[in-house]
Order: sequence, then structure tokens, then C-alpha cells
Amino acid sequence: MNGGRSFLIPVSLGIVLGLASLQGCQFLVGQEETVSCLLPQFPRSWLGRGLADGFEIVYTQNGKEVRHSVSSGSGTIELSLSLGQRTPLVVYPYMNGRSGKVSLYPAGGLYPDFFRSSILLIQWEDGFAAETLLVAARGGFPLDSFNCARFFEEARKRGGLNPWELNQKQVLETLASGSFRADRIVLKKKFSIALTLSTGDWFSKNLLEPSFTVGEEGIAFIQGLPWGIHHYWSLDRSLTLHLSENGRVEATEYRWQLGEKRVAHDFLQEARIDISSCVTESFMYRESSLR
Repeated sequence: MNGGRSFLIPVSLGIVLGLASLQGCQFLVGQEETVSCLLPQFPRSWLGRGLADGFEIVYTQNGKEVRHSVSSGSGTIELSLSLGQRTPLVVYPYMNGRSGKVSLYPAGGLYPDFFRSSILLIQWEDGFAAETLLVAARGGFPLDSFNCARFFEEARKRGGLNPWELNQKQVLETLASGSFRADRIVLKKKFSIALTLSTGDWFSKNLLEPSFTVGEEGIAFIQGLPWGIHHYWSLDRSLTLHLSENGRVEATEYRWQLGEKRVAHDFLQEARIDISSCVTESFMYRESSLR
């Protein structure tokens, strides 16, 4: 495909939506395929654990959202999906603890595009793409007229080791506009921050983000953090961190055993911009969308 070409078939969004509505009533009515989904192990330890306590699987089928809960952290699960109908699967792992159930960032898969040898692989690197398309589908976006497989591939390529650093808000806005190009998939601006925080190992709800350790001095240095809301957990505490697009930090630490709450102070007036990410972002903008 040539650079600058849209992901969508070149017809108006209104026509596509109308056709999708008609086809949704007639598309292989009653025909389903049993799909075995291979549940993923954690890419890294989370609070000393390598498996989830369970998963919640979310997808759309015939215009309705479907949810399945699985009380297992590994193995396979069988789903009955509409035969050949493009279906992103969003797979949220959860952990049970003294503070209740903690849901982590999802893994993802795409049926039928990545359904091979009777197995659909669910991968952490595909969680961003799957969740983004699920949100778009909730708003009526026609997945069957969109190159979903290419979107997954571009999100992996442009997001590198952590596609959750991509700007999901911008992607959804351009999807809603009725056309889409790969050069709309860009990284968020990143910052390096320092916080006063309780000692110990801290783990992100995003399993693709490495943990960090706070020593006896009580200072946490986090480098290359994209703007947005971030959640971290230690053995008996949690942290909610709001990082604005201009680098301002608001962070609150909770000690959930005692119901204690305190501000995790940012001792820098503004977060330092991570120069390497800005260079990367500028190259992303200059890159042509499809080749």
C-alpha cells in the first residue's frame, strides 16, 4: 500500500455504518466457531507472582458486548465466536488480595486474523490495540470495514516494548472522524519524575512497565513516564499518579491496611522532559503511514 493511504475502505462512514447494520442481521446467522484462546503468563513478576488469579474476557458479538470470567491464571479457554466475524478480544488479568480484586492492564487478541492451528494467541503487546478497537466498537465503529490486523501490527511496531505509551485518545478521535492513517499512532510525550514515597518495590498495573525500588532515602526516580494516569502497588500500599501533558505531577499514596492516605510529594516543581522520547516522537510524525 502507498504512504498516506487510509486504513478504511474508501466509502463514506455513513454508508459503511448502514451496510454494517444490515450485514449484522444477516452475517452467517447461527454459525459459530469454537475458538481456543491461550491465556498468557505474566511477562514479568508482579508482587512476586507470575500468574493471574483469573481473567475477565471482553468482546463484542452481533452488536452486543460479551463478558466471560475465568478463575484460572493459565491454560486455555474456549469461546464460541461468530464464524469469520472480526472480533478483538480484550483479556484483563486480576489479582485477589487483602485490599480486594485488582484488575491489571489487558492482553489482547484478534479473531480470525491471528487464529492459527486452532489456537488464538493472547498477547500482552496486543492489549492496547484490542482495547482501543473495543472502545471504538462501543461507539458504532465498523470493525469489518477496517484493517484491524494492520492496526495491531502498527501498534506493536510504533509502541515498541510498551504500546500503552501510545496516545489512545488521539487514536480514538481519528477513528471517530471516519478515516485513519498509521501516522496517527504516535507516542505520548514522556517525563522523568522524582517523588517522596514509602520504601519497597513498586509494581505498575501495566505489566509491560518495569517495577521500581524505593530505598531508605524514600525517593522514587521514575524515568521515561508518559503523561496520563498511572497506578502502582507495593505489598501493603498503592499509588495513584496523575502526570499532565505539560509535566505537572499529582500523586497520592494509600496504605490500604489501615485506610491511611498521604500525598506522595513531587519534590521537583516540574517533571523533566525525557529528550530521547521527544526525538522518537518527531520521527514518528514524519514517517509515512503505510508502504
